[in-house]
Amino acid sequence: MKSIIKLSVCLLFVTNSSAYAASAYIGGSLGSAAALDAGSNVNDTQAVLAGFGASSVVKYDRTSPAASFVAGVEANPYLAAEFALSYLGSYKLSASASSGVLSVNGDESDTVSAISMAVIGKFPVYRKIKVIGKVGIADASIRASCNVSGAVCLSTTDSGVSAVIGAGVSLRPVHALEIRADYTLYTNVGNKNNDYTAGNFGLIETSALYHF
Repeated sequence: MKSIIKLSVCLLFVTNSSAYAASAYIGGSLGSAAALDAGSNVNDTQAVLAGFGASSVVKYDRTSPAASFVAGVEANPYLAAEFALSYLGSYKLSASASSGVLSVNGDESDTVSAISMAVIGKFPVYRKIKVIGKVGIADASIRASCNVSGAVCLSTTDSGVSAVIGAGVSLRPVHALEIRADYTLYTNVGNKNNDYTAGNFGLIETSALYHF
């Protein structure tokens, strides 16, 4: 985390020039997140149960509303460093498994969040419209709780460093306002052995940013 922050700060100072004053900005976004590996994780669990002769029925969420708070520094019209606090959604799973006369019911609830830092590249395409790309890292976590046949499981939090990449489109109708629509991929979030949502997350969001 420290190395990527130092690199970003260096890039901002190197590329900044007297013709353009660096500016800070803040904003927020709303969108939709998806647990991209949820299906394969659930299938793997069902395959393990089948190996013990148990049949199972599982219902689960793959998408959830999401939101972010963003703060950044724009060094010039083409480069910025950005921090984001993102809520990547809450996901619920309910399942039942049976083998002979034995039957077990359970559910799991996962809440996913991330603190990220990224370098944003901006490329003009038409007047006030730019294509953007982002690359960075995130401290992402999954907080999971469960209930099996009426017994509450211990809540767990699984966190670690994830790579972040993304792309989108930016519109700057006036100097102070930037409207952005983009897609961001968070890779390898959580432990697949513990959380059904663990893996890659995709985030589609629309942001409104105020430049000072």
